[in-house]
Amino acid sequence: CAYHTMLDEMEQLRADNKQLEREAADLLKGCSLHKRSLKKDAYNTVQSLENVIVGLKMDLVQSREKEDSHVARMQSVLNEKKTLEEEVKDLGERADLHTTNEICCLPTQQMTNKRKCASAGGLFKIINRIRRENDTQTAERSKDIPEKSSFLSSFNGGAMSGVCE
Repeated sequence: CAYHTMLDEMEQLRADNKQLEREAADLLKGCSLHKRSLKKDAYNTVQSLENVIVGLKMDLVQSREKEDSHVARMQSVLNEKKTLEEEVKDLGERADLHTTNEICCLPTQQMTNKRKCASAGGLFKIINRIRRENDTQTAERSKDIPEKSSFLSSFNGGAMSGVCE
């Protein structure tokens, strides 16, 4: 019965073949599902990264706007500082002119007395007295100067006291 044995073997091989075909189909189906899952994950990752890029671009725009605002503010402060420095210089020149006019306009009797004091070594005393008077007048004038900004008000007062020194 070699014939029956061969028929049995053929039936067995057909059954094994069908089993292998089912396993191959299951593997292909699993592979296909795995590919879809990978594609879906990759798509989600790309979308997430694109969202991050958009957020970073928005942050960059906001940062540049803030930087531009700070630069404009800084330029404004520098311009204001320059204006205040020019005012301080003008006030210093006016104070020097005022002091010069005071010395030139002293009565001759006082000038004679001053010369006598100067010849006796009192020149430094006269200069110091004139400086003190000038400092007092400058301090009074600096109170009349309107404050340009709270940021530069201390600078303005300090500069005014430093002009006459």
